[in-house]
Amino acid sequence: MFRLRAANEGRSKTAFGILIKLLEMDWLTLVRANYGLVRQTVELYCARASRPISEITVMAVTKNQPQEAILAAKEIGLTYFGENRVQEARDKVAQNAFKDVRLDLIGNIQSNKIKVAVEIAQGIQSLDRAETARELSRRAQQAGKTLEVLLEMNTSEEEQKFGVRHFGDLERLAENVLSLPNLKLKGLMTMAAFTQDEKRVRASFAKLYQARESLSRTLGIELPVLSMGMSSDYHWAILEGSTLLRLGTALFGSRS
Repeated sequence: MFRLRAANEGRSKTAFGILIKLLEMDWLTLVRANYGLVRQTVELYCARASRPISEITVMAVTKNQPQEAILAAKEIGLTYFGENRVQEARDKVAQNAFKDVRLDLIGNIQSNKIKVAVEIAQGIQSLDRAETARELSRRAQQAGKTLEVLLEMNTSEEEQKFGVRHFGDLERLAENVLSLPNLKLKGLMTMAAFTQDEKRVRASFAKLYQARESLSRTLGIELPVLSMGMSSDYHWAILEGSTLLRLGTALFGSRS
């Protein structure tokens, strides 16, 4: 009886191992195919905008995605990842999901999550308050690291969205960040209006581009990163000057 049970358990473990391998292969096939389509779209719209494809970086947004999806994205060569929630990101970091790649936090960060955010991320893309900037700087100093940050601007002026709305406030926030140690200001981030109206979406992106140009001139600094464009609108973002595309569904399919 013991031998039979042991044999059955052995076969079950083997079958489970094969199933895991098949699931990993499925993720790899899916992500590779989807990334191929993304590359084609990026090439097409870069050509339309007379921009070199080398100006575009793809961030894999892995909110609600399993570790197998992250491993598949790493396998095809993606090295830049984004997570919306600090807790979910921390759990994945603990599982070594983001080992040897870059992780940025792209969602709004609550004050009680700043310490963890600094510990696990290389960049924060959703900075829109001076108080948050000061706490990020303090925690980064304690951790002995320099944190790259983007300022989030609410270019669609939608009430439910985070981000600075007016250029004067954006300028003051940028000056604040530049005065703080252990923070490196790299650029700006936005989310476009949630609509399929091309004119409205592109207007949101164009507003961020113009804000970056004005801010660079006013402060006399380079801001090379424009993080704008997600799975539904990244093609329009390329036309308006985006340098960093935040893609989830386009790479991994719909998430739960």
